[in-house]
Parts: sequence; structure tokens; C-alpha cells
Amino acid sequence: MKKWEYTMANFAEIATPPTPDVVELLNRMGELGWELISFVHFERAKLFQCVFKRPKRAGVLKKKPKAGKKH
Repeated sequence: MKKWEYTMANFAEIATPPTPDVVELLNRMGELGWELISFVHFERAKLFQCVFKRPKRAGVLKKKPKAGKKH
């Protein structure tokens, strides 16, 4: 089964058409293997949220040690 990792990017406002910095960020995320899977506008908060995913790479996400345990 394929495993995925996810990340998000938030923007206070996005112009129409998007400004070059937004387009640059989206293109950079694509170059890094991230696929935009969701774009949500939270109108009351005046916030736009982009959600990206890419196949999980071995060793990228490691579990945090439990509190109180020594390494």
C-alpha cells in the first residue's frame, strides 16, 4: 500500500490572477514532488489554505520518543 505525507501552506490573501510569489511557491512545491490536492478559502478568516501530498519517502517521518524515556 502506498503511503503519503502531507503539508500545508497558508496565504492571507491571493489576488486574481495569483501574484508571481504564489505561482512561484506552487511551482517550487511541484519541483519538490508535492501535488496540490486541496485549495480552501476561509472567507471569515480571510485565509486561503493549500494542502499538498507526495509519496512518503523512507526515513522522512520518524516517531518522536515518548516523554520520560532516555536514548
